[in-house]
Amino acid sequence: MKNIKTIALLLISTSLIFSCKKKETTETPQATNTTPVPPAHVSSMTAKVNAVDWSMASDQYGPLAYLSKSGISRGFGGQNSFTAPYSVISLNFYCTVGTYTLSNVGNYSARYSVGSTIYNVNTGTINITSIDTSGVKSPFIDKFKCTFSFITDTIGNQSYNITNGIVDFEK
Repeated sequence: MKNIKTIALLLISTSLIFSCKKKETTETPQATNTTPVPPAHVSSMTAKVNAVDWSMASDQYGPLAYLSKSGISRGFGGQNSFTAPYSVISLNFYCTVGTYTLSNVGNYSARYSVGSTIYNVNTGTINITSIDTSGVKSPFIDKFKCTFSFITDTIGNQSYNITNGIVDFEK
């Protein structure tokens, strides 16, 4: 009888152990988005000034760009630093795509400023490849893309050669 009780306890214990075993579960994998998110557009203005790299400064609020409008003429300028000393490249143009000669006065002009000294364009060109002045995002320019190069006039034996200029701006 003692053997039967021992066997009965052994069977009950074994059945309890197997009944308490945690059930295996398979988790359904989470669906992942495989479509890459395109990076936000970063507006830029770059050039070489006397063969030295120059670029428009930018911070969490966007590029340090100047936009202006006078009639059908527009202006775009970029500043390379938020603090002095800084320099500015400014372009003035009509709202048309194409390649144009830059001059000191007229519809297409440019200048390079170092602090408070302004060097106007002597000779140069601008090639406007894209422009949007619809005023949806800005009252001045929503999109402006161009390439440019120019040589400034001379002030105090100093002039500047601006080459490989590129503007890729979107508001």
